[in-house]
Amino acid sequence: KLDQVFLPEEVEKPIILRYDPTLDPIITFGLTSDKENLMYLRNFGEDNIKIQLDKVQGVAAVKVRGGLEEEFHVDIDQKKLISLNLDINRVNSRLAQENVNLAGGTLKEGSTEYIVRTVNQFQTIDEMRSLIVGTYNGVDVRISDIGTVKRSFKDREVITRINGSECVILEIYKEADANIVEVANRCKRHMLSTTITNDKGETVRKAEKGSI
Repeated sequence: KLDQVFLPEEVEKPIILRYDPTLDPIITFGLTSDKENLMYLRNFGEDNIKIQLDKVQGVAAVKVRGGLEEEFHVDIDQKKLISLNLDINRVNSRLAQENVNLAGGTLKEGSTEYIVRTVNQFQTIDEMRSLIVGTYNGVDVRISDIGTVKRSFKDREVITRINGSECVILEIYKEADANIVEVANRCKRHMLSTTITNDKGETVRKAEKGSI
């Protein structure tokens, strides 16, 4: 049809692209706070709200964007590494071996299906510091002996804002055969009826109608 249209000479040839609406989120929630920082909001969205929305019928995925993603930086002293007859590949290998979170398939029990995962991750920064990466003259060499570990955040690729203020957003994607309106309404009702607690078990927010 576009080839049949006479466009002005200065207009370049149009580019036609296929658009798949299933690639876009059906609804987006934003998290803001006057008291907490962006790293806390990101962790809170992933560890609390995302987990709850994943359970809503018809939801295929929930993606968290924006904020600051937590990351631990391991800075190795090259001179100490060489003096203890170790190499950086050995350190990388040990860190990878001791920080595992892999899908292990599914387990069916009657009509119930369980998702199995192999989880062996660092829980604290001190666990990383005390990780044994080798031996020297019969003595264990730990990360803390050859470098430092500090808490930081990943380089930012996305910045999200609500009314000009930085925030964290949760994008909801529906299953292919699910009704977009029904799934959106379920997500809204779930957010409005859920009491959200922090990692200490304290109530952070009791959602009320109109608070989204």
